[in-house]
Amino acid sequence: DEKTEDEKKEEEKPNETNNELLEKLKEILKDEVKDVKVSNKLVESPACLVFDQNDPSFAMQQILKQMGQDKELPEIKPILEVNLNHQIFNKMNSSNNFSNLEDVAYILLDQAKLIEGMKVKDIVSFTKRVNKILGTSI
Repeated sequence: DEKTEDEKKEEEKPNETNNELLEKLKEILKDEVKDVKVSNKLVESPACLVFDQNDPSFAMQQILKQMGQDKELPEIKPILEVNLNHQIFNKMNSSNNFSNLEDVAYILLDQAKLIEGMKVKDIVSFTKRVNKILGTSI
């Protein structure tokens, strides 16, 4: 049962509730990422980073830096792809509680960076956010 391109594109479109969530994530992370998009490839993970097809990947950026070419590179912002079917987003949508969305947005971004092999800019803030979320969930 392979999906057609049209079916895949239809799945990528967020519904109204998710559209509001997506717009909020874009607003929160506007200075950190190029865009926030819905992913149709993520299953277990809530988010991942990808790069625009015209931008070098993180690995390529690292190679360019090692070759001394990084001074010619402008800052390249990644695209955050989110899995709106993940339980994190499902719980937020079902409870209609977005009070922790800013913390969740930055945690997901930083987790995606770590998975990609990137450094987290502010590890203290990351830790505080994780601890805050953990404290409210226990």
